[in-house]
Amino acid sequence: MFVAMKSIPVQHRDLIHDVAYDSYGKRLATCSSDQTVKVWDLDSDGEWKLTCSWRAHNGSIWRLAWAHPEFGQILATCSFDRSVCIWEEVTTTAPSAGVGVASIGIGGGGSGGRPLTTTTFEKRAHLVESALSVTGIQFAPRHVSLYCEAIHTKMKNCSCIAWSQSRLHPTLIAAGCSDAGATDAACKDSFQVYELQEDSRKFAKVESVVLPKPDTGVNDLQFAPSLGRSFHLLAVASQQISLYKLRLSTGGQQQQQQSGGMLLQASQSSSSLDVGSSSGSTGRYALSCIRILEYQRCQMSVWRLSWNVLGTVLASSLEDGTVRLWQGNYADQWKCLTVMTPSGDSHTASSTDLSQQQQQQQIPAQTTGVPFAKMGSIQGSHQVVWN
Repeated sequence: MFVAMKSIPVQHRDLIHDVAYDSYGKRLATCSSDQTVKVWDLDSDGEWKLTCSWRAHNGSIWRLAWAHPEFGQILATCSFDRSVCIWEEVTTTAPSAGVGVASIGIGGGGSGGRPLTTTTFEKRAHLVESALSVTGIQFAPRHVSLYCEAIHTKMKNCSCIAWSQSRLHPTLIAAGCSDAGATDAACKDSFQVYELQEDSRKFAKVESVVLPKPDTGVNDLQFAPSLGRSFHLLAVASQQISLYKLRLSTGGQQQQQQSGGMLLQASQSSSSLDVGSSSGSTGRYALSCIRILEYQRCQMSVWRLSWNVLGTVLASSLEDGTVRLWQGNYADQWKCLTVMTPSGDSHTASSTDLSQQQQQQQIPAQTTGVPFAKMGSIQGSHQVVWN
């Protein structure tokens, strides 16, 4: 069971749009429509302390992201003002205030003649290349380099973006469309997948997918950490959660069936599970939908997704303020572990809810290998012939 430990009075004057932890989980950044960014540090007493606060943009700030700490304390923000800003933490040490030196920012020390440490975030880059609002931003994984990818609404009403996490496969980027139900041909795809070409260092589109409910659009998508998988696992949030496998096809020939899922051919959709259709496929990847996680109140949208560090548990947030945790097993069967409410309470999903979810998914029972049947029971060692 998950219990809410505490709430943080972040003191934003408007709606908070994004919250991001750093790689160690001991630093937290928040952004809001009040055009400010706040950074919080977890102290030794388990309390979150405000480290720095500043006005970062001239419009609502939609998303923020931390770079890997190998590159320093670098934070990227994107905003309604059509810009992307890159910020780097700078720590300065000055004589104490008693000596007559003015102090700015938030820091520690300064008493008893000790030096005053001040933490600020300096703007290292200000990118203005978008004609409309920049809605998504994310840094590349550490092994790729210090790359930052941003997405805006100028074309296809793109709303979210995600980098693949695997070191063993070519780097992929997935981009979701928030208005996939538009009549414009450019907006017909729910999400698209691009592959980084190592020779030219450019991205080429390899897959385009239309969800079975295209009028909802894609609110978020996230690649799971690889953990030695032989495929990419992508979670897509709309009015439901769709899980997709992307596996490199052998010789460009896609197999007719993937383990635990149904293949999406370029010109047809699965007949046993309405997972959407794949359009514009290059044949380089075999794309399959392994599971669709639906909620009983299907009119509610799923806003955000987040994987744990192992890629085995998926957290999803709904527009009613609840957070659900999903866990899958070796047979690609997923179940809801717990439901967390805005009041801080949590409860485990009942077996009735899980059975209803399985009926909604209409997924046949999967069996692997030869089925086993119970023939009898052993009561004592004298019944075991090899003892």
